[in-house]
Amino acid sequence: MNRPLLFVTWIAACCAAAPASAQDSVSKVGCLPGDTVAPWTDATDPLGSEQVNRYVVDLTPFNTSWGTTFAVAPVAKGSKTALQFTGSLLSGQTMSSRALRNVPFPSNAYSYWNTAGQGISNDISLNDPAGVLAPPTTLGVQQAAAFAEFSSTFGGASYNGIISTLINISDAAPSRLFVTRTVAAINGCDESSNSSQFGMGGIDAQGRLIFRADDFGATGSNCVGLVNIVDDNIFKVATTLRDGNVLNVVSNDYLSGGQFDIGTGPNFTTEWLVRNNVTVTSPPSIAPTPSGAPLYIGSDQAAGYLRGTAFGGITTDSSHLATGAANHRGNISYTPRNHASVASTNGICGIVGYDASNKASLMNVWGINSAGAVTGKLALVRPATITDNSNGATNLPGTNEFDNWGSQVGFRGGNGHVAVGVDQGGNMLVAGMMSHPNKVGTNTGTNCIAVARVTTAGAVSWTLASYNDGTSGPTGTGKPVLDGAGNMIGRMVSTSDVTIGSLLGPSCSSPMIDSAGNIWFLGVWENFTNPVDPFDTALFRAVYDRTAFSYRLEMVFSTGKTFRGRNSGRRYQLTFLEIADSNSVSSAAPFSNNMCADGWMGRSYPTHPTKSPAHLGGLVINAGIRYDWDNDGSFDNCSTVIGATDESYNVLLYVGYPGYQAHDGPNSPGGLIAQ
Repeated sequence: MNRPLLFVTWIAACCAAAPASAQDSVSKVGCLPGDTVAPWTDATDPLGSEQVNRYVVDLTPFNTSWGTTFAVAPVAKGSKTALQFTGSLLSGQTMSSRALRNVPFPSNAYSYWNTAGQGISNDISLNDPAGVLAPPTTLGVQQAAAFAEFSSTFGGASYNGIISTLINISDAAPSRLFVTRTVAAINGCDESSNSSQFGMGGIDAQGRLIFRADDFGATGSNCVGLVNIVDDNIFKVATTLRDGNVLNVVSNDYLSGGQFDIGTGPNFTTEWLVRNNVTVTSPPSIAPTPSGAPLYIGSDQAAGYLRGTAFGGITTDSSHLATGAANHRGNISYTPRNHASVASTNGICGIVGYDASNKASLMNVWGINSAGAVTGKLALVRPATITDNSNGATNLPGTNEFDNWGSQVGFRGGNGHVAVGVDQGGNMLVAGMMSHPNKVGTNTGTNCIAVARVTTAGAVSWTLASYNDGTSGPTGTGKPVLDGAGNMIGRMVSTSDVTIGSLLGPSCSSPMIDSAGNIWFLGVWENFTNPVDPFDTALFRAVYDRTAFSYRLEMVFSTGKTFRGRNSGRRYQLTFLEIADSNSVSSAAPFSNNMCADGWMGRSYPTHPTKSPAHLGGLVINAGIRYDWDNDGSFDNCSTVIGATDESYNVLLYVGYPGYQAHDGPNSPGGLIAQ
């Protein structure tokens, strides 16, 4: 097997080898151009608008290194913006923190296909028309996810877009996703325009999306009457209200209408919450309010905590900083869970904290009320030595700073660097990626995930969920990766082991916490079962033992893994999972807000063991995949292999629990399928 690619930066430098996209489909022709849709296609196009598409995606069950069954599917493709690529590159991603139950499906008609060549493109030279499928029930579970995307366009402009996905699921068919893909916002009316640049961002389960826009690198617009955005801005888009006939172009022309899809009040489609702020304002998060209006919560680079629901009503202060926190770094995380230690009633926020010596030695957490006001706060200062309670290992002695907040992340996202959750015993868990022994620049390759546990009375204890220490091979001492019987099948290593030193780090993403306190992350590992090519990137679940306050590592899936696409009729291979770019953590890596805080189908499972897959309410990550278009059993890069026809894409990959059935067709009774 060729070594899978890890880093979008490397791919972008290799031009013809740089494809990107998602929902489970392939084109009729193979290789390029792929079957993705352009972000500028509205109702004026002869083939019709591509601003809103609805389709079915069926999850494929698979087993982890422990034999746990989860399920996976690509849910949304990046947009077609250049001839030489199948689609745009993904940047920051986000997922709704809740999964709402008993919500009406937004439509009774979704495109459905289960064969190669069908899909959502209006161009019949690329996709044959799909069938139409109605949801099996009128009510179901609703989640949402979104991503920022970017590329160089046909016209040489720097394209940015925000794509949202509303995901509806019926209890009658829990492995089938009914997806509404919406072009929420773009930075120009055509391939030659660039009036703003975007950073992700948050979304709630109603599909209300919030993101950052600034003027860095904005080169102007051919769009009649549009002016570049100025300074730092926060926009909110109610994606379920988007008019699928028109574009939603972000410029500085909101007050005059511009080419925004503003809609009509009182529930506007697009709102301009923070306007032309000269203080650097970080990518935002989102929380609920009793009124139903989503609450903007965010940070700035002047120690400010921002919150509010509308322009003119945004409060900025430093009330979130606990004693011991002199400042903060990076972007805000949010969970809807509450905890007595911070007296929260509307969730908990977290951010990396700076101490008085300007070291990122702490995680700053605070509770909020319905207005976003601080109800209580804690500075969780890491001790000099943190012991992994599963095996007695410790972090390396040094400055040990929390990381993954530097470089472009404060402008592009994602959110956030501190994960917050509550376990089945009512303890608050707070986790962050820490570089050890010392943080050197923004690309330190020796990292660990430190976890603080806080009781309702405020007592704090610490452990490590994962670590690598710069070692590998037979004498390596990174954290063991286990199979279901507890045997070691690998260990955590450094990014430089994969890149042969061309990139140093980081070597793991920021953590995500599920509804039982398990910690999920991307990391680099040495696979002992593959001695020829052992170093890969994988998605891991650190399974929580509440009694011992410890974590053991389960490998969920790794680059090189293949799955059968339930809708495309073709297998696809994971070609890369992204952690780092050329000099820091990548904005396309997962962060804490990439995961739903609820359990499967929006429920909680307080009596299930922590290893149960039902504690996962869903997560999304950026992944590179390659379809075996010609069905010959190999996955060939058509940009480098003469005559190859396989299709490569970047995808927003959904990982969940399949429940008890997966479907072979619209009327199938179901039943789990082979991998």
